[in-house]
Amino acid sequence: MFDKYGAEKIVKLYLEKYDLLKSIQPREDGSLPDVGGACDLKSMLNIYIEPTNLCNLSCVFCARENMRRGTMHLRLDGFQRALRDLPAGSYITMTGNGEPLLNPDIYEMIASASGAGMYVSMITNATALNERNQDRLIDSGVSRVQISFQSLDRDTYGAIMRNANFERTLENVLGFIKKVREREKKIFISISTVKVKEGEKYAAVSKRFWEKMPIDNYYEGELLSLQSDSAEYEQCVIDEQEEYLPCANPWIDVKINADGAVIPCVQDFSCKYTIGNIYKNTLLEILNGEEAKRFRCASLHGDMEFLDKIGYHCGQCNTWREKVGGSIGYFLEKSFPIRLGLVVDEIAGGRPGNTEFLERVLAYLKSGGTDVLTQFRDELRED
Repeated sequence: MFDKYGAEKIVKLYLEKYDLLKSIQPREDGSLPDVGGACDLKSMLNIYIEPTNLCNLSCVFCARENMRRGTMHLRLDGFQRALRDLPAGSYITMTGNGEPLLNPDIYEMIASASGAGMYVSMITNATALNERNQDRLIDSGVSRVQISFQSLDRDTYGAIMRNANFERTLENVLGFIKKVREREKKIFISISTVKVKEGEKYAAVSKRFWEKMPIDNYYEGELLSLQSDSAEYEQCVIDEQEEYLPCANPWIDVKINADGAVIPCVQDFSCKYTIGNIYKNTLLEILNGEEAKRFRCASLHGDMEFLDKIGYHCGQCNTWREKVGGSIGYFLEKSFPIRLGLVVDEIAGGRPGNTEFLERVLAYLKSGGTDVLTQFRDELRED
């Protein structure tokens, strides 16, 4: 059954955020309103929470190799503190500089948020999504699972998602999808890739493969500069001639690290600038503290001197640029209806779909098969 009350809360939250962004966007003459950084925030569209910054892979596009902090798991009580004062209908994404499923408390974390009327999404590389963990994740109350799977070509996958076992992980992914559909759980399943040069050759056929699967969404994301810390930063084509456009990120999303530190930019994987810690204050107190307001004001008005000083080289970031489209203006004009539509779509639940092709691929893998693209090449040809 469609959760109309949950959808109502989400729509109301998005409309409130739309009105706020509308009030601070650049005027027609290019000038900006003088908000003084004092706009109080009552909520965020997405609260990114890092269950752990420990990872079992070394993906080529990740910022982990530039991470300058010790590895640790977020404690369960820390996660629950992060939820304090957040209203029912809040949207939480479990991700960060590590693999969420490596935190042994991940399932209880999701269950506690879901039980409080919140929507919980998780981004995973699926290497730990074995049969037992599939059941635990399905039963946790998770709303959405986004699985990073870079290529259907075995060698390309290994070159991008280094240290991962192609066959075992693909079997994990397909087994999870099959269980979700068989149990008719309302879990939105998305398969995602990052556009990197290593994966270009097999990108089209990989897309055709996943579009034949009973999933809800296949997503190809732009390579992000990650505050210039992406291991493949040189692939992020940044036009230095583009005039800075105020970024929407500080007003709609926030990130909580495994140690409880609150980060005002979700592209900051190195914890360059913190605005508080959930072990000391509530998230809403932190979002409306002086450090947070100072950052939002600097971001809005393009105060590069302050931003460079705190380690946020926003002028060199590709998030706000036209190709990625993370500016306030782009968000209002284009991203807002798409993002709201996707969230409401997720609340509606997963689609049953036809599992026949999935089951044949799964059987091939279980029999020891390794070359999926060759085995099913006739079905994956371009029309």
